[in-house]
Amino acid sequence: MTADGFDAARWRTVRYYDAEDEERLGQYEEKEKASAAETVAFVSEYRIPGPRHGDRSVGEFVVTRDPESPDRWAVFYGTTQARHWDGSSWRHARFTGTSPYLFGRATALAMARQHAERGTTEDSAEP
Repeated sequence: MTADGFDAARWRTVRYYDAEDEERLGQYEEKEKASAAETVAFVSEYRIPGPRHGDRSVGEFVVTRDPESPDRWAVFYGTTQARHWDGSSWRHARFTGTSPYLFGRATALAMARQHAERGTTEDSAEP
């Protein structure tokens, strides 16, 4: 293919003008890749609203990933994350001293949805 007498198949888009410019572009692209990877790593919360009674909501359930392990998730009642579900009852993390990150992602989401459907409230110890 030609354009105005030039062979367009041989044309190239210039991404940089010299070696220094090439190095700056490489550093910028690496930062962008690292930033994108970091953003993906920290997506760790799902908020599932509880049922509504009239114009007010009965809290919400938060499913959060352990920052140290991407395979471990917890189910909390409320945004303060003071109470977590241990599989049989709601526990105060600060009193038990145990990790609340006990479940896989799918299991934690299913439990949170189940509690939201049942209408568990902060004041009830059992769903």
